[in-house]
Amino acid sequence: MRLSRAYLVWLVLATVLGAAAGYLYTARQPDVYQANATGYIRVGGSSDTVGDGLAGNALGGSKAESYLPLVRGRAVAERAIKETGITASPAEVAGRVSGYVDPVTLILNITATGPNPEDARALADAIITATAAEAARLEAG
Repeated sequence: MRLSRAYLVWLVLATVLGAAAGYLYTARQPDVYQANATGYIRVGGSSDTVGDGLAGNALGGSKAESYLPLVRGRAVAERAIKETGITASPAEVAGRVSGYVDPVTLILNITATGPNPEDARALADAIITATAAEAARLEAG
């Protein structure tokens, strides 16, 4: 007990300094905003029967997974840069986006970050549009 009383001032001082340092570090970090965009993966053709519909759904799931690497690819990033006019390299744009596919609904979900909400939203929208365009280009041959 005597030992802890002797060091109580130092313990309180270290706690206050640590809290202040943590606050200052957090306050100096830049704000990063996040926006989401979604796109439905549709497989062309008619589905006259239940079997056709199920086969199309399975194909859509396969296609959706194959589109996922395009999200962070150079071609999609370059299209997004051209569409939004942001000043960033394709590698920087690719680092600001991520995506995943919901296996049940076949929806491609894109998340993009930016220094303000408008830039994040514009980038997310541009990435989903550019991914669709690049996928169409690749499928056309």
